[in-house]
Amino acid sequence: LGELLFAQAPRPDASPQTFTQALPPALTDAPSAERTIPRAAPRADVAATSDSAEPHLDEHPDEHLDIPGASTEERSSDGSGSSSAPDQLEPVGSDAVASGSALDQPQVVEDVRLGDLPGTTTTRLARDPLSCACGDAACESLDRPSVSHVLSGFKSMARVEAAFRSIREMQGVREVVLAAGQLDPMELRQLAAAVFGPGYRDEPLELVSLVYTNEDTPKDELVSAMARMSAGAQISIQVEKQDATEADEFVLEASHSRDQVLASVEHPTSMDPSYSGRKASFVVQYFKRQNLVKQIARALSLYAIDKEVLVHDDSASEHDEWIEALNSTRYFLVHSGNLHEIRGYNRLARMASSDTVVLLQDDDVPPAEATWIEQAWGLFEQFPKLGLIGGLNGQIQGGPDTGRYGKQRARHVRQIPLKDNMGLPFMFVTWVNMGPFILRRSVFLKVGSFQESFACRGDPGIGFDYEYGIRLWQKGYHVGLTIQGFRYHVGATRSGGTRSSSSIKQRRDMLESRNTAFIHAIYKGFYVNHAPNGANRSPGAVRMSLANVCTAARLPTIENNKLRASKHDTREQLSISL
Repeated sequence: LGELLFAQAPRPDASPQTFTQALPPALTDAPSAERTIPRAAPRADVAATSDSAEPHLDEHPDEHLDIPGASTEERSSDGSGSSSAPDQLEPVGSDAVASGSALDQPQVVEDVRLGDLPGTTTTRLARDPLSCACGDAACESLDRPSVSHVLSGFKSMARVEAAFRSIREMQGVREVVLAAGQLDPMELRQLAAAVFGPGYRDEPLELVSLVYTNEDTPKDELVSAMARMSAGAQISIQVEKQDATEADEFVLEASHSRDQVLASVEHPTSMDPSYSGRKASFVVQYFKRQNLVKQIARALSLYAIDKEVLVHDDSASEHDEWIEALNSTRYFLVHSGNLHEIRGYNRLARMASSDTVVLLQDDDVPPAEATWIEQAWGLFEQFPKLGLIGGLNGQIQGGPDTGRYGKQRARHVRQIPLKDNMGLPFMFVTWVNMGPFILRRSVFLKVGSFQESFACRGDPGIGFDYEYGIRLWQKGYHVGLTIQGFRYHVGATRSGGTRSSSSIKQRRDMLESRNTAFIHAIYKGFYVNHAPNGANRSPGAVRMSLANVCTAARLPTIENNKLRASKHDTREQLSISL
């Protein structure tokens, strides 16, 4: 069925000699001193992990790109500011687990990631039932356009139309990311349809994203966020002059390699995993659940923590409702053309400005207090290898910890039997169900983000959550489960979303079956479901010894045993002291 290969998307040639034209000048209305956000540079004590032969910018200091927000004084120690290629970690096999060597290695401090694109896999299924058709374009080119055009500062529809038409004349598949400002989203949708056509799915925003944010968001912060969110191999940044008029000739700015552009714009220091403060980026995947907009926004806005809220409005609806509900906190509202959850989460995780990214679904209402985030920060500090925390359910499917644990909203779900240092429920599991996910952005981008081959554009990403958890264990990271106090599946969940009609549900069921087979193919030899009748209904799986279960079940069980041992040691020390 093919071999496993999770690798970063191919990088374009980043040779500085290819840049013959300067990018737009720096923004003239820079934010005030207290709002200045320097580009996060890799720490000097962390060696570069990339073995690429590409020259770094500091080898050609005179050719440093002049991009809005770029700072030549705060360039990184290696000069590139670019995210290095993911480490090619060997799967943790049974021998390594038995000896304990793989689990006792010194921790490697994660490097800051700028805008790594999702990885790919060479695994293929025989007679794969999933076939994506994208009209005249190759589907891969829609997800990886040749150029992303980041447009900012446009005040009139006429100037936006001029930009759109200039982009349409260019060769290759082009993505547009527009800072829409005060422009009406419906008029922009109509303009996109008129210029670029309705697309193969009749989606005017197939390759156009409209980005809205607070009026006081610094412009360099907005530009860097949009650049990170984009998916092009090359990026063109077009900042409209403040005094531009409709009569002015429109000249499209040249594009440059993705890595060089991202290395030359400023990024928030809170993206760096070593950031001393605490900040959370809440990402909401949204599609036509109007009754829940205010509930979700109100809960997040009241959290007394450093935060931002990013909404992927996949239906391009409830625009005014989201703006009004989020106006008291930093937000980014992104209108897209029904890309669905896998691509939506991937895009906004890149856009996020903190290393703690919380992925939320539009039918889950957050609790009133932010204690669940505080717990997550404590767990990330306590367990440096922890890359993902789920808040709904999780499973281990083999060995003494076999079971389905978490939120007891259905039969056959067990309570989490262990606790963390704060005395709150916590355990390690092989994988967790989506909603919510608390992940470390640096790890998420490093290991390749969510697997986009699990669904066509517009399809639900059934199984992407399971696969990501298994992948983390294979890459040397851990997955945990907590209870987070959400109100889950609020509203007409069963009659909406992926179950809104018999044909949509049939498509969903096909994807679930297909992606389950795909997971087994990708992780053959690493992951086996030893409890096919259900994790809490397979007594034979519980009786299996750790020596006989797959690595994906063995690793979390070992970590749970460490938790048990640490609690036992603590009780013994307390008894002795008394």
